[in-house]
Amino acid sequence: MESFLVKNFYTKLRGNFERVTWRKLMQTNLGVPKWKFIVYLAVQRKLMTKDRLRGLGYVEEVTCELCNKEEESIDHLFFSCSYTSQLWTVLLQWQGICRKTMRWSDELNWTIKCCK
Repeated sequence: MESFLVKNFYTKLRGNFERVTWRKLMQTNLGVPKWKFIVYLAVQRKLMTKDRLRGLGYVEEVTCELCNKEEESIDHLFFSCSYTSQLWTVLLQWQGICRKTMRWSDELNWTIKCCK
């Protein structure tokens, strides 16, 4: 052995993983661990929304409890529900961001791009 680097050894042990675009949301997030966990689940699309629970056989009724109009999914629950879209608009304005809410994938891409 001519030279030994701990970094190289650690990389061999850990293996090579593809870097995800949303890693800064987790690394630079000063939020409560519970919030970070929910963000992680949402990014992975693993939140237990009614559409997902129906797929697992736990619920039959998948109508959103907040608006009673559409099927509850991540996209609907956070952004397209009439109740939560108003809430998000107020929260964005409170932070000085003047724009309309978008779909989950678009919101995620915007957050990754503008994340500080």
